[in-house]
Amino acid sequence: MLCFNHNAAVNLRKRLHEIAGKQARGVTVVTYHGAAMSIAGISIRDTVESEGSSDIDFDKIIRDALKLLRGKTEIAGAEPDEVRDQLLGGYSHILVDEYQDIDSEQYELVSAIAGRTLDEGEGRLSILAVGDDDQNIYTFRGANVRFIRQFHKDYPKMPLNP
Repeated sequence: MLCFNHNAAVNLRKRLHEIAGKQARGVTVVTYHGAAMSIAGISIRDTVESEGSSDIDFDKIIRDALKLLRGKTEIAGAEPDEVRDQLLGGYSHILVDEYQDIDSEQYELVSAIAGRTLDEGEGRLSILAVGDDDQNIYTFRGANVRFIRQFHKDYPKMPLNP
């Protein structure tokens, strides 16, 4: 599950645990930046220590994760077309909360994780987006309701494999 902020992630984890109990432990619930840090293999502590500052460029973290997912960053021992599969470690589904509030970089991150541009659906994750185009309140920071309106074009219904 991808969430807009830390508070939303905590609340969704709690609600999921109330519904599914111990089985909820198998569901990853993170923010966009948390997902990007996990993909890039970094932590806030590492970033602060390496940069020598507590000012963290979270947009850069998303851009770095995108480069990795798209095979544009070389990883020793991994072929560029295999990197995404290795980084996503067997995830098969993605749920995006408050989809109407994503900005262009978060949209690109969701697209890269879901495998929107992959041919023939191979390697794509099932995606569910939750949002309300009447509740877009983050336009001041680049969020754009066009992404939720474009969802059906980006992710046409794929036939189920028997």
